[in-house]
Amino acid sequence: MVGASAGVFGLIAAFAVSRPNQPITLLVFFVLPVTFPAKLILLFEGILAIAGLLDKNSYIAHGAHLGGMLTGIGYIYCLAHSFSLPKIFRHTPRPRVIITPPRSAWKNSSKQHYTEVTSSEFMSREVDPILEKISAQGIQSLTQEEKQILEDARSRMVKR
Repeated sequence: MVGASAGVFGLIAAFAVSRPNQPITLLVFFVLPVTFPAKLILLFEGILAIAGLLDKNSYIAHGAHLGGMLTGIGYIYCLAHSFSLPKIFRHTPRPRVIITPPRSAWKNSSKQHYTEVTSSEFMSREVDPILEKISAQGIQSLTQEEKQILEDARSRMVKR
């Protein structure tokens, strides 16, 4: 069983491996603040877990603490060395298709030409020019249609 304390051991171990000289302040007896470098806390944590494993009369899951530490260290090691999951476990989403009218249809509402575009095409074709206009002329220069395009793009980004 892995409990919250094993998770805390894992978080501290991951932090200590990624930033070994970063100081961490602990509250001894919830009153006295003591500051140590993260690598020293990791060493103390490891000694505490191993010593607990040797104690036969302990009712604390020191093996879980040690497992949490090793998991945190392994996680940071995998991130640093860019390990990835085997291909069977990776999820590759299909590109989203958004149906949107071309700019000419906004100018002349009598034309109803709708085309299918991926979300990245929509962003580059419709949203990027509006963002450039905001950068050059300010947000107050936008028309109501351009504001609506930005709102649609925002709602689509939230749905992702």
